[in-house]
Amino acid sequence: MSDDTVAIEAQRAVFLIRNGEAKDAILILSSIADLKPDDPEIHFLLGICYMQLCNYVAALKSFDDALQMEPENVTLIINKGVALRKSGNAIASIDFFTHAITLDSKSIDAHSQLGNALIELNRYADAVDYFSKALALDASHLDSIFNIAFAQMKLGNLQKAASGFERFIAIAPGDLMSYMNLASLYSQLGNYSSALFALERAAQLSPNNAQIFYQVGNLHLVNKQPSKAEKAYKIARSIYPSIVTGK
Repeated sequence: MSDDTVAIEAQRAVFLIRNGEAKDAILILSSIADLKPDDPEIHFLLGICYMQLCNYVAALKSFDDALQMEPENVTLIINKGVALRKSGNAIASIDFFTHAITLDSKSIDAHSQLGNALIELNRYADAVDYFSKALALDASHLDSIFNIAFAQMKLGNLQKAASGFERFIAIAPGDLMSYMNLASLYSQLGNYSSALFALERAAQLSPNNAQIFYQVGNLHLVNKQPSKAEKAYKIARSIYPSIVTGK
């Protein structure tokens, strides 16, 4: 296989990865790796394929192979950390994200991924610090906006969490989980009209979700509107007949 052919095949593999066809990409990349075992990019791409397939053991091996050739490649270090975290080893992943930050203090992904690992370890205050640093580098970084709001919610900072999810929705208005979180937060804050609005938007996104209409009914009861509550409960029961409603 000529160098030109290898380059074309590698690009085809990248195209397959972007389209979620990791298994087909692995066949191509493995053949290239046999011919060019010292090419870190090929091992990196193999790692990405295995990540798509949730085969974290294989992904770690591929990232390790690439890191042997490029030990200070920040992208490789971050991806190995992600593979460790997703394989259930959040503690070990922290060292890799921290090392990536040491090599590149302006790496948004390294700060954000470290925040993700800290969330998994229930270190929410520390997670907020790193998401804040990521957002200082890129104020529109969606993962950090969502996750800092989630961490604030876990810390009991309800208003900060609600503001964070509102900020996320302003950029990504189709996110169901953000509306559900907002509804819960506004209910706890006693802002029932905002909670109801969030649930109504959630219902538009997921019209066959009985739990949403159940919660809408509960809010109408709190607002002393039993007829509206029963209407919402009726919809909930039509979707999931065995749901226990307020009436």
